[in-house]
Amino acid sequence: MRAKPHKYTNEQIEFVRKNIKGTPYKKMRELFNGKFGTNLNDNQIKRFLFRYNLRNGIDRKFQKGQTAWNENMKGLDLAGENGKKTQFKKGQKPMNYKQVGYERVCKRDGYVKIKVSDTGRYQDRWKLKHRIVWEKAYGKIPENHTLIIADGNKENLSLDNLVLVSRSELALLNKQGLIDGNADTLRAYLSVIRLENRINDFELRGGDVEKYGEYLAVAEKNGIGKGTFQARLRRGWSLKESAYLPKHARKRSVSNT
Repeated sequence: MRAKPHKYTNEQIEFVRKNIKGTPYKKMRELFNGKFGTNLNDNQIKRFLFRYNLRNGIDRKFQKGQTAWNENMKGLDLAGENGKKTQFKKGQKPMNYKQVGYERVCKRDGYVKIKVSDTGRYQDRWKLKHRIVWEKAYGKIPENHTLIIADGNKENLSLDNLVLVSRSELALLNKQGLIDGNADTLRAYLSVIRLENRINDFELRGGDVEKYGEYLAVAEKNGIGKGTFQARLRRGWSLKESAYLPKHARKRSVSNT
């Protein structure tokens, strides 16, 4: 438990200021407590010095030419015979070692994880099982996409229970509170989202996918990103306006070609 803050007097502050140079923290604590009848600990003294920007000037860095405490001790039996018996041997595995392929349920989020490697970072050694199952069947999960377990049962990892969605689709599903374990409702609403997106894309392109692609390429060459290009179309700009006008220009009347 952290000690309560100590209110220092001017006399105490001046005492420390005069005596801190060259004095180790523990010695300073002893001097302080002896002088004023207090019972401060090491941490309180350190916080006191930090608060008033006081330093003892002692350099604890290893100096050039300084002899290390363990110099010439290589090969000595520091652990003793009993210590040798319990030392970790090369190639020996700890008692809690798990073989590659071992599965466990993550206590934090309830997902099943599989150990896939003995080396690397934790995220390199352990992978989500539902992602492995899906990628084994269909290949790598596309960028900006993720998987939903449709019925909410994180141990039901059959392929028909894994739904691939884009991040934008996931956001809409979360907004409507539809990731609740009802697989039928989830799939139905996801179909509606995707149908609306196809309709919006068709209208956004003016029904002409080829011309849309041509002007999008022009826009990107002119430094106008896809997001800005589409936002202009949604505000009623023509394809030509969206592709050619300066990035921060207001809409002007430009005929579409």
